[in-house]
Parts: sequence; C-alpha cells; structure tokens
Amino acid sequence: MKVIKTANGNEIKLSKSEWESIGKTAGWITAGKVVPVEKAILVLQQMFPGIHGIRAGVEGDIASEGQIHLGDAAEGGEIGELPAADYYSEDYEEKVYVMNVHKKLRDALDKLGYGIEWYDAGTLYAYPEY
Repeated sequence: MKVIKTANGNEIKLSKSEWESIGKTAGWITAGKVVPVEKAILVLQQMFPGIHGIRAGVEGDIASEGQIHLGDAAEGGEIGELPAADYYSEDYEEKVYVMNVHKKLRDALDKLGYGIEWYDAGTLYAYPEY
C-alpha cells in the first residue's frame, strides 16, 4: 500500500498493482465505472506530464467537487509536441483532435469514466460520465 498526499492535502491509498499501472494504459479501469477523482488525477498527471495544474475541482470553482480542472490543457499544455487542446482547431477530419481536444487526452478521460467540456476558450474540465 502506498500513501500519496495530493496537492490539496488529502491522502489516498493505492495498492501496489494500482500504483504500478499508473501512467501505462489505464487498462485496469473497468468500463462503466468512474475512477475516484484523486486517483484519476494521478493517472492523468503520469500520462500527460506536459499538462500542468491538473487538480480536483472545488466548490465555487469552474470545476466543482467531483470534477477535474485540467490545468493548462487548453493554454500551453502539450501532448508530445502538439497542444493538448485547441479551441480554434480546424481538424474536421479528427486526425488529432476530437471536438478540439487531443484524442489521447479524451480517450484517457473516457477510460477513467469522465467526459470533457470546454468552459471557455482557455479552460477545460472533466466530469463523471457514469
């Protein structure tokens, strides 16, 4: 069992198998189940080190409790050498972006049980889908 302290001071416990799977394919996640916010954030931080400021939403914030604020994904965050999201993208054939969000980020959130939505041109948040 590994205890991790999150940015907002909460402690979460991960089993050895959960910890080892973070940052891989997130394939241990069962479709139809929402991964708890704190664990989902850890997975996203490991999978996408080029996106800074991924954190849990708080009451009164754009992303409220139970949701995930996706930090600078919309403004400066990168996946590889491409922007993690591009509000003004014209990728109509969806080669890289689906609804202006990088396919890899959208797929990871889907596996974690979260949808993704634009708040405005510079802000993205994820919410539980199931």
